Amino acid sequence: MTAAPNARLLSSPGHKILWAKWITLVLLVYWAVFAVVAPVVNYDSQVYNLARLYLAHIGGLFGNHDWNSERQILFPWTFDAIHYPFLFLRRGACLPSFACFVGLLVIVCRSVAAARSPREAWWCCLALLAMPTLVFQAVCTKNDLAVVFGVGCWCYAWRLWRAERRGVYLFFMALALSFAAGAKTSGLPLSGLLGAYTV
Repeated sequence: MTAAPNARLLSSPGHKILWAKWITLVLLVYWAVFAVVAPVVNYDSQVYNLARLYLAHIGGLFGNHDWNSERQILFPWTFDAIHYPFLFLRRGACLPSFACFVGLLVIVCRSVAAARSPREAWWCCLALLAMPTLVFQAVCTKNDLAVVFGVGCWCYAWRLWRAERRGVYLFFMALALSFAAGAKTSGLPLSGLLGAYTV
C-alpha cells in the first residue's frame, strides 16, 4: 500500500531536482579526478598544444630551430600557456579545460534558472555532461572549449549589464572576448563580431 505514495514522492519535482544535482555533482567529481590523474592522450595535445610549450621551454620563442610547423608559432598562445606549469607537475594538464567546462556549467545553470526554473537548470547541466564530445573537450588540452567559455562569459556579462547597467560588466565582457580571442584562431572573428556588437 505504501509503494505508490513512495513512488509519487520520489518522482516529485523536489526529488527530481535533488537527483539531477547529485548525478551532476558525482559526474563532475569523477571527471575532475580523471582530469588530474589521466595522461593527455589526444593527438592535437601531444603534437601541438603541449608540444609547442615544451619546444619553447627548450629553445625559447625566437631563434628556436626545434619548431617543425609554422602553426606552433603563429596560432594564439593564451590558453596553451596556462598549461605551462603542468608540464613540470606531470599531472593535471587537463584542469584548465575542465575549469572552463565547470564555468560553462555555472553560466548555463544560472542563466536557465533565472529564465526558467532551477529544475530545468540542473537538467540542462546534466544534459551537457551527457554529451561525449563536450566532456572529451573538458578532459583534454584542446582549446575549443576555452573559446566557448569566453563567449559564454560574454553572453552572461552582457545579460547582467542589460539588467543592471554597471560598468564592471563591460570590463568582464572585454575580458571574456580577450580570453576567447587568445585561446584559438577561431575565437578572433567571434570576438570581433561580439566586440562590435558591444560597442
